[in-house]
Amino acid sequence: MDYPSRIKAMLESDIAEMAAHVGDYAVHPGRDFTRKRKLGFSDLIGLLVSMGTGSLSHELMGYFDYDPKRKPSKSAFCQQRSKLSDGALRHLLRTFSSRFELGAYRGGYSLVACDGSSFCFGPDPSDLRTFHENRADTRGHNLMHAVALCDMMTGIYVDTVVQNGREKDEFAGMCQMVDAWDRAGKSIFVADRGFASYNVFAHIAEASLFFVIRAKDINVKRMLRSGELPDELDKEVRLVLSHSQAKSKRSQPQRADDYRLVSRDINFDYLSKDSPEYEMALRVVRFPVGKGFENVVTNLPADKFDPSEIKEIYRLRWGIETSFRKLKLNVGATELHSKRGLWVAQEIFARMILYDFCTAIALYVAELPEIACKRGSKHAHKVNFADAARACCAFLRGRARGPDVEELVAGSTSPVRSGRSFHRRHRLRSPSGQIYRPA
Repeated sequence: MDYPSRIKAMLESDIAEMAAHVGDYAVHPGRDFTRKRKLGFSDLIGLLVSMGTGSLSHELMGYFDYDPKRKPSKSAFCQQRSKLSDGALRHLLRTFSSRFELGAYRGGYSLVACDGSSFCFGPDPSDLRTFHENRADTRGHNLMHAVALCDMMTGIYVDTVVQNGREKDEFAGMCQMVDAWDRAGKSIFVADRGFASYNVFAHIAEASLFFVIRAKDINVKRMLRSGELPDELDKEVRLVLSHSQAKSKRSQPQRADDYRLVSRDINFDYLSKDSPEYEMALRVVRFPVGKGFENVVTNLPADKFDPSEIKEIYRLRWGIETSFRKLKLNVGATELHSKRGLWVAQEIFARMILYDFCTAIALYVAELPEIACKRGSKHAHKVNFADAARACCAFLRGRARGPDVEELVAGSTSPVRSGRSFHRRHRLRSPSGQIYRPA
C-alpha cells in the first residue's frame, strides 16, 4: 500500500473506532446517532474533515458524488452536527496526531511550540461570548480563539483548545494541554511572551517537562528584582511564591530575596490553604536579537544548553506562525460554514486534522528522490504546500489515487531563497460571506 493510502486508512480507522463508541462523542448518549440516516456519524466526521471552501450545498453534493439519492439536505447536516459533543473532534485530532512520532531534536528531545490564533466569522451580535465591535465595519465580527500545540520539527498539530473570543485565556489553554500531555520522552515547550506565567511554568515543571518561554523586560525585572538588565544574561533564580503578605515570612534573611507575592486575582493552581507556598527554580537568559534584546525564561539545565542553543530553540518557534498561515489560507480555515460558535470550533478542529493529513503526506514526499535530486541545484527546493493540500484533499474525497498524489506533490516544488525577510502586518480579515461562495 502506498504511503498516502496508509495515512488515509489510519484516519478512517480512527473515525471507525469513534463510531464504534458513538455514545462517548454524542451530546445525548443512547439517543443521538442511534437511527440510520443518510448522514451517519462516520460520514458526518468525514465531511467535516474534508470540507472545502465552497458553499454548504456545494460541499454536500461533492462529498456524495452529486447523487441526489444519497445527498442529505442542509438542514439534516445541521441537525446531525448539533449532536456532536464538544470534545469529539479534539479527540480525533489527538488520536490521529499521536500516530506520528514527534520530530527528534538532539536525539532525546522533542520541540513543541504553543501559540494562539483567532478565527473570524459572523457577524452575530446576539452571541456575546464571541462578538466584537469593529470601528472599520459597523456590522462587527465574531471570533473564536484556538490555542494550539505544534511539533516544531514536523509541523504536525498535536493538540488544540478552542475558546470563545471574549473568554480567551491562553494561560489556561496551555495549562490544560500540558496536563493532558501523554507523549513519551523529554519534551520542550516553546512559547512567545503571551504565555509567560508562573502558573504555566509550574504546570510544565510538575509534569517533568521543559520550557523555553519569552518574557517581557518588565516581568524579568520583577522576577530578578533588578532595575536594569544587562545586554546578555544567564542567571538561575529560586523563587518562593505565596499569596500571603505576612512580614514574618518575607523578613527572614535567607528568604527575603526569593519571596514573591502572587496576587489572589491571578490564577495559580499550586497554592492553597494546605500549600501556602510553592518553590520554583527558573533560569533567565537574555541575548541580542537584531537591533534589540530578548529575554527567555526556561528550566533547561545550563550545563547542557548554553544561551546560543536556547536562542536557536526559540527561533524555531516561528514554524507555528507559518503553520497558522497555511492552515488558514491553504487548508481553508478562514472559509467557515456557520455563525454558531460551537460549530465554528468543530470546523477549526476539522481543518487542523486535515492540515495534519496533508502535512504528513508532504513530509513523506519531500524525502523522495525526485525532491532530493533538486537539492544540488542553485536553490534548495521544498514541497509547495498549497498544491500539496489541493491534491491531498482530492485524495481524501476519493477523487485521486495515492500514487497520483505522490506524483502531483513531488512535481510541484518551489525554491527556498535564504536571506529574505518581509515586514509582518497585523490586520483583521473580515469573514467570507457564505452566499458569495461557489454554488
